[in-house]
Amino acid sequence: GAIQFTFPAGFKIQAGAFVLVAADPLALQNVYKIPGGQGPFSGSLNNSGETIQLFDSFGALKLEVEYSPKAPWPVAADGAGPSLVLARPSFGSEDPRAWTTSELVGGSPGFQDALQPTSLREVVLNEFLAHTDDPQLDFIELFNRNKTEVSLAGCILTDDPTTNRFRIPSGTIIPARGHLSFDQTELGFRLSAAGESIYLISPDGTRILDALRFEGQENGVSSGRSPDG
Repeated sequence: GAIQFTFPAGFKIQAGAFVLVAADPLALQNVYKIPGGQGPFSGSLNNSGETIQLFDSFGALKLEVEYSPKAPWPVAADGAGPSLVLARPSFGSEDPRAWTTSELVGGSPGFQDALQPTSLREVVLNEFLAHTDDPQLDFIELFNRNKTEVSLAGCILTDDPTTNRFRIPSGTIIPARGHLSFDQTELGFRLSAAGESIYLISPDGTRILDALRFEGQENGVSSGRSPDG
């Protein structure tokens, strides 16, 4: 059910500081090795989307966000591990463009979400074919937006972060501004013609490098970014 939590009387948040509200503050403290914050609260957040509101002590609505797992909300925050982060607040908290996925799986509770530079960030899911009849094969194509080649060794392609994890072989290089594709035989899984998600995951599993979600696909017709990348 809906989350309910009331801050203690007189509670203040300092300028530039964060306050955490957790269902289980002690568990949060043990997992992230940080102070557990406020809580517990009743209820839970819904993966299918809902509205979060903050009211002042007089009952006036101060903040509101209605998040969703559907585009244009970030795909990777829906079950792949990252959190939703208010990265561009100038859009307003109710605008999906204001939100992005956390840099690392598990988010960054209690801290500013800091970007960690990597050349892998510029390798993106570029094209896919999900509805085929033999002998045609499903495929996933990657594109390198960097001006230099990038090693993809150990990166993971999957349509489910817990299964169907194809690990890109060692020695695999994607050229600068170049493409690289893998078909269903290499991947070891097919894509769903009815629609699903695709993820590109870093070798250590700590970050979702790119993710997309698609609906039902026409037979033999691929979908992709235009122009490339």
